[in-house]
Amino acid sequence: NLVIEVGSDIILANKNSPNQGVLSGSIEAINHAVKICRDKGFKAIKLPVAAAFHSSLVKNARKPFKKTLKKIKISPSEIPVLSNTTGRAYPYDSEQVKKLLGDHLICPVDFVSNVENLFEMGIRTFIEIGPKSVLTGLVKSILNDRKFQAIPLDCSSGRQFGLADLARTLCHIASIGQRVELNKWERPIPESRKQLMSIPISGANYRSQKTENKERHTEATVKQVKNKSDNTSPSSLIAVEQDKGITDAGKKYTMDNKKSNLIINALKVVKQGLESMQTLQLKTAEIHKKFLEAQTEASRTLQNMMENTQRLAEASMGLGDSIKEELFINSLREQNIIHNKTEIEPENKSSDSPDNIHEIENNLLESVSHLTGYPKEMLGLDMDIESDLGIDSIKRVEIFSSLEEKLTNIQSISPEIMGSLKTLRQIAEYLTGAFLNNEPQTSTKNTLASPKLAAENELPEINISDINRKVISIVEKPYKRGNKLTIPHGRKVFVTDDNSGLSEAIAEELNSQNIDAIHISKEALMNKKDLPEAAGLIILPTNDLSAKEQKNDKILKDAFILTSHLASDLIDSAAKGGAIFATVTRLDGAFGFKGKGIANAVTGGLAALAKTASIEWESVCCRAIDIAPGWKDNKNIAKAVVAELVNPDPSGPVEIGLDKNLSFGSRFTLKLESSPYQTAQKIQLDLNYGDVVVVTGGAKGITASAVQALAKHTDSTLILLGRSPEPSSEPKWLETLDGEAVIKKAILENELGTQNASPVMLEKAYKKHMANREISRNLEKLRQDGISVFYYSADIRKPEQLNRILDDVRSAHGHIKCIIHGAGVLDDRFIKDKTINQFERVFDTKVKGLFNLLESTKNDNLRYLVLFSSIAARIGNRGQVDYAMANEVLNKIAQKESLLRPNCRVVSINWGPWDGGMVSNSLKREFKRNKIELIPKDAGSMCMLYEMMGDKNHPVEIVIGANIIPDEEKLSLTFKREIDVEKYPILKSHVLDGSPVVPFALMAEWLGHGALHDNPGLFLHGLDDIRILNGIKIGHNKRLIRLMTGKPRKKGSIFEVDVEIRDGIKSGIEVIHSRAKAILTDKFSQPPIVDISAYMGSKAYFRSIDEVYDKILFHGVELRGIKEIISYSSKGMLARISSAPSPVKWMKEPLRSKWIGDPLVLDSAFQMAIIWCFEEMGVVSLPTYSASYRQYRNKFPSEGVTALLEVKEVTKRKLKGDFTFLDQNNVVVAQLTGFEAAMDDSLFKAFKTKDAANA
Repeated sequence: NLVIEVGSDIILANKNSPNQGVLSGSIEAINHAVKICRDKGFKAIKLPVAAAFHSSLVKNARKPFKKTLKKIKISPSEIPVLSNTTGRAYPYDSEQVKKLLGDHLICPVDFVSNVENLFEMGIRTFIEIGPKSVLTGLVKSILNDRKFQAIPLDCSSGRQFGLADLARTLCHIASIGQRVELNKWERPIPESRKQLMSIPISGANYRSQKTENKERHTEATVKQVKNKSDNTSPSSLIAVEQDKGITDAGKKYTMDNKKSNLIINALKVVKQGLESMQTLQLKTAEIHKKFLEAQTEASRTLQNMMENTQRLAEASMGLGDSIKEELFINSLREQNIIHNKTEIEPENKSSDSPDNIHEIENNLLESVSHLTGYPKEMLGLDMDIESDLGIDSIKRVEIFSSLEEKLTNIQSISPEIMGSLKTLRQIAEYLTGAFLNNEPQTSTKNTLASPKLAAENELPEINISDINRKVISIVEKPYKRGNKLTIPHGRKVFVTDDNSGLSEAIAEELNSQNIDAIHISKEALMNKKDLPEAAGLIILPTNDLSAKEQKNDKILKDAFILTSHLASDLIDSAAKGGAIFATVTRLDGAFGFKGKGIANAVTGGLAALAKTASIEWESVCCRAIDIAPGWKDNKNIAKAVVAELVNPDPSGPVEIGLDKNLSFGSRFTLKLESSPYQTAQKIQLDLNYGDVVVVTGGAKGITASAVQALAKHTDSTLILLGRSPEPSSEPKWLETLDGEAVIKKAILENELGTQNASPVMLEKAYKKHMANREISRNLEKLRQDGISVFYYSADIRKPEQLNRILDDVRSAHGHIKCIIHGAGVLDDRFIKDKTINQFERVFDTKVKGLFNLLESTKNDNLRYLVLFSSIAARIGNRGQVDYAMANEVLNKIAQKESLLRPNCRVVSINWGPWDGGMVSNSLKREFKRNKIELIPKDAGSMCMLYEMMGDKNHPVEIVIGANIIPDEEKLSLTFKREIDVEKYPILKSHVLDGSPVVPFALMAEWLGHGALHDNPGLFLHGLDDIRILNGIKIGHNKRLIRLMTGKPRKKGSIFEVDVEIRDGIKSGIEVIHSRAKAILTDKFSQPPIVDISAYMGSKAYFRSIDEVYDKILFHGVELRGIKEIISYSSKGMLARISSAPSPVKWMKEPLRSKWIGDPLVLDSAFQMAIIWCFEEMGVVSLPTYSASYRQYRNKFPSEGVTALLEVKEVTKRKLKGDFTFLDQNNVVVAQLTGFEAAMDDSLFKAFKTKDAANA
């Protein structure tokens, strides 16, 4: 009917499925068809094809096509081949086949009949060969509810190694009963001959049996390559069932030795076989990114630590017992403290690796016993770290830190691996594999003397003026239009209905930019099964909130539920093209910082949802947009909002403020500005003798520190509210005991009974007693100082409890003058994994607790309202969406209450991490090494008093301890460039995994240029510590890179200049691609003398240069700089290399007319390293780092150079070596020392895409 309606100029060219077809025709007819389809509510997309295929419009191509077919011999096959024209099998006669095929160009494709006829022929298994899985989806649509199997070969949609996809497809086919000949995949390993003499008859031929060790090593190796999530894989379910019996037995306190379980060991071996295919895929996936990111763990230590800890959240002020809550630490990220720790070799430490798993198990059990206080004999290797032992994430960090100190030869344990090891046995098995796989290496660690180690165990005392204090200011910045975001075909952007017309306007604006969008109610969106997959979610809260509804946190909980509901869709959409996530609020157009009042303060928490999402979903464009309430022009608002989302500013922040009064093309952003405390301030608070101060968060931890500081400067009556029971006298057997291990042993003997107690029961009892002790001692200390203090056990989420207690307080002590709200708990999960119950537990403690306090004290004349918020609210935090949103609500409520209470000082303090009393020396050492400042308890408490002294002109929202947020950059912009293959055609010769990548050698040239730019008269003598942090991959869009340089520092006869290549800001953190320290001079030093005669006599290399570039390297024609490999050995190689052509040959707008160094020479040197790795190690490599580059003249010789590679050290993953470049007279031109390259067989896949570049 549609074809008839459009007219004769169009044809249904493809019958793909019952719900999908392709029209072919003239441009006018297609445009008319698109309009009709949209009018009828059909989804219509114009396809960018070269011609109107399968229609009469391409009939002129039929004649030459048929002519070509006549020259081809076509023979009938035993297996029928179906025609797309008829939907049935081709005839056996070759002439009829040629006729039918020759007319196919002008005939429609009837894929529906193809599939239907195959099904009628008895075909029940359909395997799609080729990229993606489009045909698989069409088959499912055609056959619908009939019984069949449709399997795509590209089951990972191109994200995984193709060999692994093939393996998984074969497994799938075999699992449904089809015959699979795996011998054609791989020859079976021949059985080893069994020795006839199996009894050792003398010490000479005796070998200890290590069968069990070998088996465990195999399993450990499997587990090393796993990148586990919280979701349990089928293979892990097998392991759970196998080990269940052991785990249950291990829960009891027993001295009995474990009996070996042969059946379980056998099942484990079977499991390894089942996991082998999966392991192959997981292993390649884990390492695959190395070729772009050039992973160098040491280079990322500071950056990762800053990223991980800059979002450390505020802890519980007494509502929870976890050490996480004491330290303000994110339980999903703190493992990086150990992963990124600086390597130190303590003195008197054994360097011998354990020679079997029993020694590792013993070390592990000793460490756990020492750090938890559990008797060693109580511990079982199959106990779960969390559920059986109650070990939280910070304690886990301490345990791993202790193990790394004891077992010196193991590699650093990555956060992914650390989080995946659930039982003590898994840890032991992993460490065994780490020992066996970790080859001895020459140590490059800096051994620190014992006095320095001892000094690192304690943080220096910090004066109040040394505390980092920052305030938030509004900055008007121009909008910089970025590249247009594209979303995958068939997906929608959903805009929630706000009842004001704005959601409709935003959806219309998105559709006008060819992004399929719809405004929809929250209820309809929750029924996701009836909707297409999401490419975006834009959340707008309902605009007509009553005063009562403003306190109703349902708005934020619904937003979280929707976000969690669509999280997987958004992450998947971003991986396949692009995705949008945004929240839109109407506070004041600047997130409440204009200081003129906030209408809907609760909705302010939505910004923290977007900020946390931007951290967890790095590839999704996340924005929090606040619109001035007085701006009512929905159409123009929608244009401004959509511009921020569809063409996002590549360096733009997450938080964007929009106001009609802004100048054209501008928006508000927020900036943290340093505002340090003044020294020697006298504490003067408006609290008199007997004035009542209510403090939530209990009488322990950091709240107790704040209370004690307040008590020193006032004679107020303190009312402490906490969830812990009111303190009681300790049992006699406990009164004189100290130390975790001693106390736990006593609890076992005197309270729990030694035979039936589990570690979790013991930990719970221990925490109960310690909380009771801490509360009792803190209250006693305050009372000894003459302070009137009272403790009440209460759940402040329950208004009736709170009202009853505060009524009693007023009756006994008078009206309440001050509230300090410090209560809070943590329950870290990613957005997509967190349940609403987990969300509410964290969120309600903060938000409902505050609303109940304000409601209960509405008739009290408050002079102070102090809210303990968190830095997580300011910048978001991975795994803490609930905590970030709750604290952001506190911030906005504070802004609102400050205006409503003219005689009350209201302040919301966004705390960084505190130096809690439970921070171990090892954790302090890690914080200090990574330049993370912990707020000392005394200084932090004084900060609270200083903030209370502020008047109405002082800011309401404060950030303290904000040195964990990078200060303003000290480097200045030298130049910025848009990079793409059109402006930089050389990139066509440097293609990895199908995408152009900027060569390391070209980055080095840019770094040199940046150093020289503002330093005329100097020459580039070299670069030190040249490191790739993130490769520059050029996709479909341009990349904007910026070269940043510091000021020169004179060091003797040379100058040092810090240089970095950056690429905008992501989630508040600068993306740095490469950095180095440039060495400048006004006169080159004499080059060293290097004799290469010894290398001239080495054996000749057996491959031709053409074969090298065809079979080993991926480089295109323009980067084929190796002219001849003169000699080759296991110690290195010697080669002749071409010099680079003029810069204008490589790029359209070069920075200089001549090269500073020679990027072709450097890149060819890196190619030599690849060749050596291939021949000696069987793998290929990519450069990651060079310690030093020195150049001894101002340009390279035009005739090329001789390059010498000297291999210094090799491990399984890394090559270290030096390069020397000499002219025709064998005079050194330059040297590159301390070169490192990462090796891995997964890089072969990336290299194989070179053909596209060479074409």
